[in-house]
Amino acid sequence: MTVTYWAGLPLVIASVVLLAWSFSGQHAEASSMSPLSLRRPFASLRALFSNLRWLTAYLTGWLGWAAYVAALRYLPLSITQGVSAAGLALLAL
Repeated sequence: MTVTYWAGLPLVIASVVLLAWSFSGQHAEASSMSPLSLRRPFASLRALFSNLRWLTAYLTGWLGWAAYVAALRYLPLSITQGVSAAGLALLAL
């Protein structure tokens, strides 16, 4: 099996960027909303999914995961996880 780094690296970097933007966007929108409650899960879900900015960030996260899985097709798991972990470490800062 030939490892094609040039196809996988842009995918994993795109994954990191999309996931980081998604996590920060979801957090920013959820923190500006009224408090969510586990006692009223459907009302909380309705509040989240009716917020267009939160929903955009949520769907962007799914695109990020799809890019991550696609990167696994071209790169070894160790490199994919290493690049992703470095990106999430930057997000933590």
